[in-house]
Amino acid sequence: MDSELVTLEHRIAVLADAWDTDRSDAALHDRLVAALRLRRDLLQPTLLELPSARRGI
Repeated sequence: MDSELVTLEHRIAVLADAWDTDRSDAALHDRLVAALRLRRDLLQPTLLELPSARRGI
């Protein structure tokens, strides 16, 4: 496993544990969501949009 992903997984676990303890902390929640999005982007890179996709075809 990539060391960047391992570090990110650890960060997500720490943030999730902290947010589970205090769910009223909006800034903490935002950091958790940002870390999860970064993880998703690392695991599933976005494909380039096709021009036809913008027209709904």
